[in-house]
This record gives sequence, C-alpha cells and structure tokens, in this order.
Amino acid sequence: LNEWARQSLSSMNLPGAIEALEAPTGVPATLQTKVQEIRSENGSQLIPELLDTLKTLSEEDKRILQETLSALDVEETEDNKMRSQHGSRWTRTPSHTLTSPLRQDAAKYNGNLEHAIKSDAFVHKKWLDHQRFIAAMQGGDVELLKLLPSNDLMTGSTMEDVVNLKKYLGELDVVIAHRENLRNELNTLSAADDLLTIAHKILSQPHRTQDDIFAEELKKYDSIIENLKEGTQKQESLLNAIGQENSRFVASRQLDTAAQQREEVLQQLSNAHKAYGELKANLREGIQFYTNFQELLQQFDRKCKDFIFARQQEKLELMAQIQNTAQASAPPPSAVPPQTSNPFISTTTQPYTSPSWSSTTAATSQPQMSKPQPPPISYVPPTQVYQYPPAYPPGTNPPAYGQQQPPPYQNPYQYPPYGAPAYGQQQQQQQPPPYQGAFQYPPPAYGNQPKRY
Repeated sequence: LNEWARQSLSSMNLPGAIEALEAPTGVPATLQTKVQEIRSENGSQLIPELLDTLKTLSEEDKRILQETLSALDVEETEDNKMRSQHGSRWTRTPSHTLTSPLRQDAAKYNGNLEHAIKSDAFVHKKWLDHQRFIAAMQGGDVELLKLLPSNDLMTGSTMEDVVNLKKYLGELDVVIAHRENLRNELNTLSAADDLLTIAHKILSQPHRTQDDIFAEELKKYDSIIENLKEGTQKQESLLNAIGQENSRFVASRQLDTAAQQREEVLQQLSNAHKAYGELKANLREGIQFYTNFQELLQQFDRKCKDFIFARQQEKLELMAQIQNTAQASAPPPSAVPPQTSNPFISTTTQPYTSPSWSSTTAATSQPQMSKPQPPPISYVPPTQVYQYPPAYPPGTNPPAYGQQQPPPYQNPYQYPPYGAPAYGQQQQQQQPPPYQGAFQYPPPAYGNQPKRY
C-alpha cells in the first residue's frame, strides 16, 4: 500500500512540482537534506561497490553448485562405463538411482539462484535509471544548480492549489507512517506466538474445540487489521483528492515552461533519493542472502563429495573381487612333455633357472610366449675316483716340485673315463721323469741315505 501511494504521487510529479514553485531558484531545503545524506555516505561509489560484492557472491555460489553437479556427473559416467565393460558382474546399485535425492536438492538450489539473479538484474536496472541524478547529488552545488532551471513566481490561484496539495500530502504522510507502525506491531505479536503454548492450551482444555482456541488467539490481531482497513480507505480518498487538485494545479501552470522543467528535474532528484535508499536495502539484503546460501551450498558440496568417495571405495573393492574371480577360474598351464632317457643325464635335477641377468633383461623386453625348457645336463662322475696325491708305480719318483702335474681328469664328458684303456687297445703307462730335487719321494732305503757334511 505504501508503494502504491508513492507511485501514484510520482506519476503526478509530486511533491517535486510544489518544491519547484516554493523555491523558484536554487536548491530547495527539502532537496538539500537529501543531498547531504547521499554525500555523507559517498552514495555514488557505495552503490557500485555493493553491486560488485553482490555479483562476486552470486558467481561464487553458482560455481560451487556447478562443480558439485559436475562431480556427480563424472561419477555416474564412470559407473555406466564400468557396467557396460563388466556386464552382469558389475552388481552395485546404479548411480542415477542413488543420486536422485541429491539432484532434486540441486535443482531446488538452482531455482533459488535463478530467482535471486533475476532480482539482481532488477536492482541493477534501477541503479542505471537513477545513476545520473545520484551522481549529481553526490557532486557539488554548481553541478546540481545546472540541472535546476529557474522560474517566475506563482499567481494567486496557483498558490491556492499548492496549499491544498500540501494539506492532502501531509495527511497522506500521516497515513503511511501509521501503517508502518502497525506493521511493526504486527511483526512483534507474530514473533511472540508460541505454538507449544497453544498446543498445551488445547490439551489442557478438552471441553473446547481447536477452532475456538485458535479464534481466541487471533483476536489480538483484530484491532491491527481494523486499523489497516481504515488506513487503506483513507489513503484511497486522499489520492483521489490529490489527483483532482493536481489537475487544477497543472492547468494553471501550462504556460510556464520553465516551471514545468524545474518541476520535472526536482521530481527526478526526489525519485533518485528514494531509489538510493531502496538500492542500499536491496543490495544489502541480496549480499546477506548469497552469504547464507553459500554456507548451505558448501554443506551440500561436502555431502556429495562424501558420497562420491564412498562410491570410489566401493568401485575399487568390486574391481578387486572381479579380478580375483577371473584368476581363480583361469585354466592351469600345460605340462612339459617328458624327455628321452639318457644314462648321463640326471632326471632328478632341480628345474632350470635362468641366469642372473635374465631378471633385469626380462623387465625391459617384450612379453613372449613361454616355451618348455629342457632340464640341464648334469655330469655323472666316473667309477674311478681321482686320488691325491696320485699313486706312482714302484721305482718311480714324483715330478719335481714346481713342475706341472698332469690333470687327473681332462674332459668331464669323455667316455670311457680318464685313464681307462680304449676298447681293443692296451693301455700304455707313461713313467714320469725322475725327481731331480734335493729330496726324493719316496725316500731311499735305509742305509742308502746321503752323507751329511
């Protein structure tokens, strides 16, 4: 109702038209008060700063919600990919079933953001409409006076119309102020209402119906509602009277072009001051909304991240289970075919192991198909065991010390063994050369020892 009254007066250029006539030159006193308010708050810079803060918070809230939804989309895409890859073995619940409540909350939050963004656009448009005149009021008196043309003094009939208009406008201001007081009283009463108290009254008075108790509680609002109705009727009557009086006032001022221009400028400045107060209230309310809403979105983001983390752990466990099942059901490797018997090859040897360099070479080489490896050839020792020191025939001496002795066994793979005569041939025993050293082995017989000098 108050906004309806202000819009009606603004359409009639009131009270700017009256101020233009009462102060034909200079800045009217009522306008001077409004100018001082804007200058003291640095209004032409305060509003843009509040708009920037509002935009930053709005973009941050939108970013949080979009990143949260993107994370849910990535998790659902991975789940669908694994389900198409593993088929029926991917037995966990699909993501779109589990995330349905989360996505419903996200849709609700997104709707709140879209509604807030539309409100921001309305506030920004209001700033653009009144930015010029707010900046003029922020500037010096010289710039402000350039916007205000001067006019001649008003006639007697015009003076009478102005007096009547001021009277009606004063009464309308009283109605609007009284309505504001009623609204504050109504808010106080509603805040004091306690549903628990009402419920206790219902339980403690079973002989009374709930409708009777609620009707009794609502009676305290009857006087406020009655005063609001009376104020509405009086406002309608005053607006009709103001409209009729303003028509006569405008008719008496049609020939005064300068007065009409001054009235329009003063009305625009008055509207700009009113818009300035609304902009401050709207922007601070919007900043508070985005701040509180950001906390709610952060809680929602943490909830979604916890869900995604749990799904990732479930995914890893299910993949490990599928791999273990596949390894357990794999066929055993094929057996190595038996080898032909050989009297010189032992069949009880350990399995063949690759050389030490194979472990490092295999890590860098390409995987190849495994081939069965034959067992290694092992040496079967001959029946005649080598004796050390070797036995020499009687009457012979061992080789001198330092001379190379013939190896007892030259070829481990020679058959027949070393020292055995070949088939059909007689073994010839080769006598080693006599020992030329100072000592002989075996020693000479007793009595034949050399004399010592």
